[in-house]
Amino acid sequence: MIEKVLIGLVALGFATFLTGYFWNGVTAHKRRLSDQEAAGVGREGAWRFKGRAVGFSWSDEIGFGELKRGVLDGSWRRSVRLQQFLLVTVGGILGILALTLLIGWLTRPGGLVVGVGLVVYVVIQLSRGFVRAS
Repeated sequence: MIEKVLIGLVALGFATFLTGYFWNGVTAHKRRLSDQEAAGVGREGAWRFKGRAVGFSWSDEIGFGELKRGVLDGSWRRSVRLQQFLLVTVGGILGILALTLLIGWLTRPGGLVVGVGLVVYVVIQLSRGFVRAS
């Protein structure tokens, strides 16, 4: 029974992570690639293209401080950028922790102890980072 729950949590975490990632890809500001970036796309002579080379990337970074302020003051509800980062962060953490517990559960008893210990350690470190963020 617990295997089914953990497999469901892994799938939910993975789906949440990918939703945020692809949402950013669809809504990201398209920009012209620099000549250096365009040259890095393919090797010299491998293939050629005409016109503008456009692409997207995570347009900026976000730290725990900004994420914490967005969650505490409720601005994440109005900011698409914060929603995307929250989906990616929560989905990634949920998926990795559930996968760790699933592997630990399937290789018990030693694997379960290591898996639970790892999950507890990660949760403590993430909580400390979130509390310390300014």
